[in-house]
Amino acid sequence: MPLDASAARSQPPGPAFSPEWGGHRALSRTCVRLAIGVALVAAGHLPAALADPADPASPPTTASGKIKIAFVGDSMIDGIWAGIVRATGKSSCYDGDFDLGRYAQVGSGLTRADHYNWPKAMGEIEASFHPDLVLASEGLNDIQGMVDGDGVRTAYNSPDYAAHYGDQVKLVISAAAPSTAGVMWIGLPVLRDAAANRDALAKNLIFEQAVTGFSQPTIEWVPPWRNLPSGADAFVTNGRGIAGSLIQLRVDDGVHFTGGGYDVLAAYVLPLMLNHLRAAGVDVRSTCATQ
Repeated sequence: MPLDASAARSQPPGPAFSPEWGGHRALSRTCVRLAIGVALVAAGHLPAALADPADPASPPTTASGKIKIAFVGDSMIDGIWAGIVRATGKSSCYDGDFDLGRYAQVGSGLTRADHYNWPKAMGEIEASFHPDLVLASEGLNDIQGMVDGDGVRTAYNSPDYAAHYGDQVKLVISAAAPSTAGVMWIGLPVLRDAAANRDALAKNLIFEQAVTGFSQPTIEWVPPWRNLPSGADAFVTNGRGIAGSLIQLRVDDGVHFTGGGYDVLAAYVLPLMLNHLRAAGVDVRSTCATQ
């Protein structure tokens, strides 16, 4: 279960919290990977192997002409990656235009660099994959105290917590800065558990402040997908799918989405991604100009 804020102040960070592994009947890392992988194989939408890293001085696409997108973060971005793989694979407008790099680490976050160091990993992704754009989503596993890359500990919700957490966000963004089109940071959607949702709202504020603090057009804050058009959002299990019919959007853990739910998230993110790429001068195919 998520750490209680008051209890966290009086104790150092414990084992890395992961609602993706336990609590609310969450999916395990293996199950999440297997479920997404099986669905993609069945649908025939697994992306091709990553191309060799492009020369940093070359145009912002690979030799094959594909636009490289790196998806980084926890299981939320992994689900969005799967939805965008399906969306781009189904349309002749997009098919073959993108090299969608799957770099999500289920169970990871920004609070435990001793568990997984995202600023370091982001630098390695930049060096090996040379993405044109980075899509990031973090925070599901961060309801806990922090251990940064230098081993410095910060208790959950202590006076310095928000600032230290924001520093980790900035380090990831800075590591992704070499990307031609920069970074799009996607906010956390509404969660069913009240305490987890309060934390997600607080984390979204930190994310937004860190992103907008760069004051660069290529570093963009993407507000979370919403059920409701305005006001406080509400968690619902069922809703309208991309075909307009009523479907199950969220799974039983109250955190993740179904395959159809991630298709809805992808339908929200994809147009924003295309607009961001064009604004950054990346040549998206003219046949997609109105998409």
